Amino acid sequence: DFYDNHNLLLFDSSLCILVNLELSIKKPMEMHALSNNLANRSEIYCINRIGHYYICTGTFNKDKFMVVNAETMKSTGFFGAYSNKPNSKISDFVHARASFGKTVCYQKDSLLVNISYISGIITFYKFSNERPVLLKEVIISPFNYIIRGESYSNQGVMGFLSLSITPKYVYALYSGEKKKGNSIKATGKTIYIFDHKGNVKRKFKLDAPSIGMAVDSNDSKLYSLVQNGKTDVYMYNNQLVNWIKWLKYLCPRSYIYC
Repeated sequence: DFYDNHNLLLFDSSLCILVNLELSIKKPMEMHALSNNLANRSEIYCINRIGHYYICTGTFNKDKFMVVNAETMKSTGFFGAYSNKPNSKISDFVHARASFGKTVCYQKDSLLVNISYISGIITFYKFSNERPVLLKEVIISPFNYIIRGESYSNQGVMGFLSLSITPKYVYALYSGEKKKGNSIKATGKTIYIFDHKGNVKRKFKLDAPSIGMAVDSNDSKLYSLVQNGKTDVYMYNNQLVNWIKWLKYLCPRSYIYC
C-alpha cells in the first residue's frame, strides 16, 4: 500500500512484520520495522494506512478491521461487521475465515473498499473519527459455502478478485465463475466501475480472463494480468471516463459491454 505518495507499506503475514519503505530521490531507501506490538496478531492479512492510523484487515471473530495508532502501535478498537452468513449456525470464526479478501484505501477521500474472494460482495467505508464508517455494501453474489470440519468449502462462484481506486472511481474485477479444480488462481472478465460512494456507474467485460488488474490515476489505461501458459500484462488504452459519460468508446483491445 502507498501513502503520502512516497511511502510503501509491506506486510509479511507469516512473520507479522510491517515494514515502511521511504522512497526518496534525495536519500537512500530506509526500512523501519513497525510491528513488534502486532507480533501475536496472526489473524492480520492486510494493512493499509490513512493519516495517523493503520487499518488492519484480518480474520477477527466479530469485525473485519482492527485500527492501530501508527505512533503508539496500539489498537484503538475493532470495526466493520461481516456480511451475512449463509447459515446462522456457522461460527463467527469460520465466517471470518470465509470472508478472506482484500482491502484497498484512497487517502484523499479517507475511503476504504473491501472485497471477499469467494463472494461477490464489495463494501465501501469512510474513515472518520478514528474508525471505518459504512457507506454502502453491494452484493452481486452472496456467500455460498458449507462447513467442512473446522473450515469451509465454497459451493458457489468466485467473487471479486482485484481492486483499483482512482481519484474518481473504484474498479473491481469480478469472476462469477466456479474455480477450476487444478487452477491456482481464479480468473474473471467483468469489471465493475463504482463511484466513491459505492454506486455502480458501469460494467464491461475484458476479452481475456484476468487474475488481477490496475487502472492509472487518469482513468486512461487499464492493466490486466493474464495467465495463458505464462503470465502476460495486457494494456488497454482507454478513456474510461468517456465510456461512463458517452457509453460508446471502444479501445484498441476489444471490450464486450454488459
